[in-house]
Amino acid sequence: NVIKVIRYNQRVKELTTEQIFAEIDKDGDREIDQAELTAWLEAADKELKPFKPPAAEEPEADEKKEEDEEKKEDGKAEEAKEGEAKEGEAAEKPIDAAAEKEKITPAPKAGLVRPTALAPAVPEKEPEPEVIELDSDKLDEVFSQLCDEGESSLSKAVFCRTVQQFFKVIKETALTDVFPVTTSKPQRKLDTREVVEVLEGPVRDTLTKVTRVKCRAVRDNVEGWATVSSNLGTVFLREGKPSFKVVKETILTEEFQLEAEEKKEGEEEKKEEGKKLKLGEVLTVIEWPRKEEKSGLVRMKAKVKSDGSTGWVTTMGNQGTVFAEMLP
Repeated sequence: NVIKVIRYNQRVKELTTEQIFAEIDKDGDREIDQAELTAWLEAADKELKPFKPPAAEEPEADEKKEEDEEKKEDGKAEEAKEGEAKEGEAAEKPIDAAAEKEKITPAPKAGLVRPTALAPAVPEKEPEPEVIELDSDKLDEVFSQLCDEGESSLSKAVFCRTVQQFFKVIKETALTDVFPVTTSKPQRKLDTREVVEVLEGPVRDTLTKVTRVKCRAVRDNVEGWATVSSNLGTVFLREGKPSFKVVKETILTEEFQLEAEEKKEGEEEKKEEGKKLKLGEVLTVIEWPRKEEKSGLVRMKAKVKSDGSTGWVTTMGNQGTVFAEMLP
């Protein structure tokens, strides 16, 4: 519940993880102690209202002016065509005076039923806010669980790792430019087993009954909106734990960057350094995955559960090969 309150206030205030950390860290020593977190929680908004869909973006003034002028010109051209067509029809086809006078509506052909207008979609009733009640007597225990083992304060790295929210793609879906599904344009496809960082939401559209999040794809840093669950209950994204499992043998290295050197003909192959990670190894996140720009690999800092060793590991290759996937 503490993390839920922090995330809610962060998104309402439109703050980055680093900014919400600085807000809680009152003395600016780059660590959050229990007293600072308790004081911040007392003043924080604990009535968690459902996030509303973002307002539709208005086009820029110049773009809107051009669009209006184009519509005006198209309208004039259409009117001219209609006028010519009507004149031609009037010359070729005599007017049925009786029908015109009586305003007779032709009867439908036998066996045909006139279509009726579809009933408009009925929006869901907006859910009630979730009120979080924090037990001050249990905050000691909660705070110690948030800290790393043996630590009495929250470092910036630990805070960011805990507060940042990541989802795993469990069914292919589109990453689109805007929230409304009906008017959005796809940026690219999100493949299964990909990981995305949540930037806004989740937001449920009470009219279409679709839940969506604004997110950043870890693989290439592309931002957009993705569907978490459809109106039929199909799940596309699911929140993951800060734990990964090795699904293809890889290595644990000391540095984030990996130099991808091309081997010259006749040159002896450079010995690969680092600890080999076998299939099934469980990794605890120290720093969430991010793209290494030079190589295009997605890398994260992690702790190996079996022996406690730490280092950097590739979770996804630059061609989309998955080496370690997030656990649900």
